Amino acid sequence: MQDTEAKLRDCLSAVFPDAPPERLTSASADSLGEWDSLAAIKLMRVLEEEFAIEIDYEDLENLRSFRDIERYVTDRVAAQS
Repeated sequence: MQDTEAKLRDCLSAVFPDAPPERLTSASADSLGEWDSLAAIKLMRVLEEEFAIEIDYEDLENLRSFRDIERYVTDRVAAQS
């Protein structure tokens, strides 16, 4: 899980470079003003590349925070194993 969290922080940092690193694990669409639909799609692509998973567009609307994304990615990676 620790490795996943570190990778997720890197992914969010790539999409939201102005966000303070210490806030990334508590980041959400509500706490980051720049987390709009375009940023969500960019984040989806970064996550897909980093974790070698495919994210359904329908799932994207439920990925609204770091912890939501962490649970989703962990489940998707485990399903591929």
